[in-house]
Amino acid sequence: MNLKDIIQQDLEDVFFNESEFAEKVNFCGIDIVAIKSVQTYKDKYLKYSAEQGTGTYKNGIAITFKQKDLEFPPEPRDEVEVDGITMFVVDVEKIKTFTYRIFLERIDG
Repeated sequence: MNLKDIIQQDLEDVFFNESEFAEKVNFCGIDIVAIKSVQTYKDKYLKYSAEQGTGTYKNGIAITFKQKDLEFPPEPRDEVEVDGITMFVVDVEKIKTFTYRIFLERIDG
């Protein structure tokens, strides 16, 4: 077993374990296991808002999931549905070779 395999196994056993950090999420009609974090979104975008002096805050969330769970991640400015809520994709980060983190803002209306 090489290092890549060990890291992948740790992701499966700990981080994407529904008994630990993860939960089932319906993402555009596909059920995936993901980690949802409002704090991760706030850490990135509230700091940015403060630096820019905009003082704006959107109702946002970050969702981290395994790359193998979605063939193609959404792109910034896409509209997606998460657990029945329409969201706007602000940013997509590829984290190493295993996961994606998508920053989303709720579309009210």
